[in-house]
Amino acid sequence: MVGILTLNEPGHGGYQPAAPFGLHSDGVPPHEILRLLLGSVNVTESSTGRTAALATNEFRQTTRRMCRPDRISLFLFEGDITLEEYAHFVTNLSQRNATYFESLRQELTLALHAKKAGRFTESFLYFYRLLEMIAVVFPLLYATTQTDFSRAHDFLRSLLSNEKDGDLKVLTTAVPVIARQANLTAVTFDFSIAGSDAAWVRLLKAQIERCGINNTGGFEFESDTEILFHVPFNSMPNLLVQFRNRMFHYRVGQSNFDLGALGGSERICQMLVSEAAHWFALIYAEILRVMARRQF
Repeated sequence: MVGILTLNEPGHGGYQPAAPFGLHSDGVPPHEILRLLLGSVNVTESSTGRTAALATNEFRQTTRRMCRPDRISLFLFEGDITLEEYAHFVTNLSQRNATYFESLRQELTLALHAKKAGRFTESFLYFYRLLEMIAVVFPLLYATTQTDFSRAHDFLRSLLSNEKDGDLKVLTTAVPVIARQANLTAVTFDFSIAGSDAAWVRLLKAQIERCGINNTGGFEFESDTEILFHVPFNSMPNLLVQFRNRMFHYRVGQSNFDLGALGGSERICQMLVSEAAHWFALIYAEILRVMARRQF
């Protein structure tokens, strides 16, 4: 059993970022989340004392373990705001929404730690919980950045087109708007089955088709032997919801994954969590960008 997870500085060369760009009392959750996604945090389990280096840059940059605040600010804003302005922004954001960002940091830590440890089903379920946590909050935060009242009004109305729709429907409606502004619409996510047995891949493909997941917008099967399919940025929330429902929300009368035939959920979730982490990194960074630029 994994105990409480504590974030630690990698401390390469003895470097310790100054507040508010460090961790715990020297940090603030909105920036700590970014550092987790940039791969510059270590995590220690309280029950065992074991430390894991969360060193994967989920933005898929070649830069590893980016922790210097000037480089992080440049990565986010390309010089549009100063480091002092960024420090003011993340501090104020944390103060206004402390509980929310602390919970978001905790859930992301659990997801990335499980991913690092190779517990892919567990990691996928944490990422699904993250999806639920951002479903309404991220669109609302985005709406506050609109300088034109009519644009903000139209955006919010589009999210609430049907009161029977759940929170995740709000996110799937908002994502294309956010993606257009961030030039993310054309970004695609490739789901790798590298190293998998050919018979298993054929069975998985057949079950994806039986469950109708291939009807997701922009979904395309690939002929490449290492990539099973890809989807565009806007379709990622819906895709993850469908995989979750067909694997873990079993409904009589609907098509569901035969996890017994597939040997369980681990290999499927391994395929999913890498792309889920990358998608979350991109949308989180964009929300920070638009909010900070609006403030300054």
